[in-house]
Amino acid sequence: MRDGEKLYEELLSNDENTKHSEHPKIKLATVRELGYNEVCCDIDNLIEITRDGYNDMEIVRHMKSLVPEFKSKHSKYEALDN
Repeated sequence: MRDGEKLYEELLSNDENTKHSEHPKIKLATVRELGYNEVCCDIDNLIEITRDGYNDMEIVRHMKSLVPEFKSKHSKYEALDN
């Protein structure tokens, strides 16, 4: 397994749930909402970090703050998980 490679993909975060629909095989996602300006600011900050030089730990640390549900398994980035 390579650094950062995942064996499975989470479709919803811990704060997001599904509801049943009229069809037994279809579920409706209830997702968290983020403000457009907040997301733009977070992305701009991430871009700025990459411009300051390549520090992979700092980049992944910032990415994990944006997606706190992401846990690194079997890689050096696991040290950043809380």
